[in-house]
Amino acid sequence: MVSNPHFYGQSTTGTPNQIEDEVDFPHTGIIKALSDGLGQNYGISGFDITIDSATQIDVGAGVIFRDGKREGIDAVPNLTLGRTTASQNSYHLVVVDKNDAIVIRSPSAQDKVASYTKRVSSEAQGDTIIAMVTHTGNNPMPIQYLTVDKAENSLSIGYSNSGTYTEAMDIQATADRTTFKNKVTNADIRFILADNTADEKFEILSDDDSDGDEGDTEIFSVDGLGVTSVKSLKLGTAGELTITESSDDITIKNTVSNKDITFKVNDGGVDTEVLRLDGSTGNVGIGLSQNVTADEKLDVEDGNISLTTTARQTERVIKLRNSGSTTSLSEIAFAGANTNNFEGYIAFKTKGPADVYTQALNEIMRIDGDGDVGIGTTDPDAKFHVVGGAIVTGGLTIGAGANEFTITESSDDITLANTINDKDIDIAVKNGDGVSKRAKFTADTHSGEVIIAGVEEVIIVALSDETTNLAAGTAKASFHMPYAMLLSKVKASVNTAPTGSVLTVDINEAGASILGTKLTIDAGEFTSDTAATSFAFSGTDGADAALADNALITFDIDGVGSSATGKGLKVTLYGKRP
Repeated sequence: MVSNPHFYGQSTTGTPNQIEDEVDFPHTGIIKALSDGLGQNYGISGFDITIDSATQIDVGAGVIFRDGKREGIDAVPNLTLGRTTASQNSYHLVVVDKNDAIVIRSPSAQDKVASYTKRVSSEAQGDTIIAMVTHTGNNPMPIQYLTVDKAENSLSIGYSNSGTYTEAMDIQATADRTTFKNKVTNADIRFILADNTADEKFEILSDDDSDGDEGDTEIFSVDGLGVTSVKSLKLGTAGELTITESSDDITIKNTVSNKDITFKVNDGGVDTEVLRLDGSTGNVGIGLSQNVTADEKLDVEDGNISLTTTARQTERVIKLRNSGSTTSLSEIAFAGANTNNFEGYIAFKTKGPADVYTQALNEIMRIDGDGDVGIGTTDPDAKFHVVGGAIVTGGLTIGAGANEFTITESSDDITLANTINDKDIDIAVKNGDGVSKRAKFTADTHSGEVIIAGVEEVIIVALSDETTNLAAGTAKASFHMPYAMLLSKVKASVNTAPTGSVLTVDINEAGASILGTKLTIDAGEFTSDTAATSFAFSGTDGADAALADNALITFDIDGVGSSATGKGLKVTLYGKRP
């Protein structure tokens, strides 16, 4: 093995001495190493070489300076020379390449020193020259080391003082510290960032994994906007106040027993205390007189509490929980939505006994900006809006102060009552088309009975028995209307279907047909609902569908079927009392 002497040595197979005039050549290897070294690229320790044969070597681990930065390099065995022409000297360079690997650069011809790869703009760095190995065809082969010896490194920074070098600052290191020292009295030390942006930072990091990469923890930084970041901070001669950070918390702590933490502002030239954290009780006082102790966990004097956001739409809440819970059991949320002119609302939220510990709270009640109260809904559209069941004990009164409508309960009855004379009870229901359909409870003046108006009623009239063949004719059945009725539909049905032709029925009021298109039951069918031609009321806009109280209603059979007649004919009238 040839040990690295850590200077530019002789080309030799043994222990190298320093280079000697008229002995050591070729000089281009030395010049290339000097050129590379002036660029701050050179070996400083290690790289002992073992000669395996006339064409192969092993290179030990070592350390280089690359662009002034220390880099540790791993050993590489079995490096083979690239040009090994017999009886020709070839001068090979042992280098550390840009990938921190030890490689051999081979010459292009006899008696030439190999070229090294210089740094180019597309690469991080080029070669760092370690040694020159000469292929002579013999074992051992000559080796010339082109490295230096460096055990420490300091930095002196100076300026020209009337042409004389004057040291302004130095950086030195020992085993226990690195010292940055200002050498000029009353001179500042300035760190100037490239621009005033958040992307430019002066940083102090902890080397978490001893690799000096960018993933280390920031201890202190100042960016181009003047934003300062400190991992922890101590204030006071003995660190009476500390600010620390962990993965979970940021902690502001007074380390002296019973000392308060106060926050003060300059209010028009007056030193004014705005907040005090009581060190003896843990209470917080806002706006209290100077040095006054807060009586409660939060004590606010002569002021209001406002919970807002910039957008004024995110919920702000008062959370309520028991001492054993880490999540809220109940909340009062104060919020607003800027989609409706910043309308505010108050929401009351809680959990039920069956709710899982981690489940979100259920909104139970809301008071919106219109003064509407909703229970079971987030969008109340009345002064009191309940979605879900409600229990009222003792009765419910509705009206504009006069108790016009009451719902009461006793051991025997539930009573709905209007308490104002001659007022009806009107029930309105919308159909699938959004049309309001109404039912009205009206007290009959004469009989005293309750009449339900607007509720569909059905009258079924039989025009035959169930077994006799039908026969055509007029007035097969008749009756007087028990009350006025506005028909919505009529239907005919049989228990035996006609065959051969349709069965036809007409309906008359006081001898005049009320149908513009008569009822028909098609051959083989049992009801007029399936007829190819649907019935229609006669008169303008079906006006004849209105039947008068006590009107005589008669039914005609105009067709019964041709092959076989129908049996068991019935006509159904559908309508509402006006």
